[in-house]
Amino acid sequence: MENLINIFFVILIWIIAIPTTLSIALCYVGRLSKTATVRFGGFYGQIIFGGIGVMIHELSHLLMALLFRHHITGFRLLHIPRKNDPNDRALGYVNHTWNPQSFYQQVGNLFIGIAPLFGGIAALLATFRWLTPGMYDWWLTLMGSEHLVIANQTPWWQYLIAIILVIHISVGCFDLSRADLQNSKQGLIVALGLVVVITLILSLLMSASTFQTAIFSWFPVVYWAFALAIACNLLVLLAFYLMYLFKR
Repeated sequence: MENLINIFFVILIWIIAIPTTLSIALCYVGRLSKTATVRFGGFYGQIIFGGIGVMIHELSHLLMALLFRHHITGFRLLHIPRKNDPNDRALGYVNHTWNPQSFYQQVGNLFIGIAPLFGGIAALLATFRWLTPGMYDWWLTLMGSEHLVIANQTPWWQYLIAIILVIHISVGCFDLSRADLQNSKQGLIVALGLVVVITLILSLLMSASTFQTAIFSWFPVVYWAFALAIACNLLVLLAFYLMYLFKR
C-alpha cells in the first residue's frame, strides 16, 4: 500500500500538478500577448502578428482529433473574422464528433483540447533548432542535456524569420478558448480514472523509487520546454507593450 501511495503522489505532483500549473501560466501569458497585439495593431492585429500561430493551433487540434479517431465534420486553419459582426470572432476551428461509448475517444477529448500547447512548444523548438541552432544549442546547455555543438554561423535572415515565427507562435497558438477547455473537461474524468488504473499497475511492477528516477530522467525536459514557451511569450508581450506605449 505504501508503494502504491508513493507512486500516486509522484504521478500527482510531477505528471499532473506541475504540467497543469505550467499550462495555465502559458495560456495566461499567451492570452495577454494576443490582447497586446489587438491594442497595438487593431482588430486584425492578432491575424497580422499571430496568423501562423493560429494555424498551428488549429492543426494541433486536427491532428490529435484524427489520432483519437474522431470524425472531422469541418475545419478551417485560419479564418479572418468580419470586424462589424460580433458573432464572428473565431480565428479558426475544428469541428468533430466522437462516440461517447468509446473509452479511447473519450480520453481523446482531453488531449485534443490541450493539443495547441504542445503543438506550439514543438513549433518553437523546431524554429530554434533549424533556424537558430546556436540558440538551440545554448538552450540544451542550460537544461543540462547532452548535445552536439553546432557552429554558430547563422545568417541574419534566419534570425529574422525565427523572430517572426516566434512572435506568431507566441501570439496565435497558446490561448486556449472556452471551447477548447470545455472539450478537455469531457475527457478529464475518464483520464483521471485511467491514471488510477495505471498507478495500480505500476505499483505491482516497480518500486516508487525506480518510478521516480525514471520520471526525473526525462520529465524536466518537458518543464524546460514549457519555461521556454512562457519566456518567449513574456518577451513578445513586453515588446508589444512598449510599442503600444510609444504609439500613444
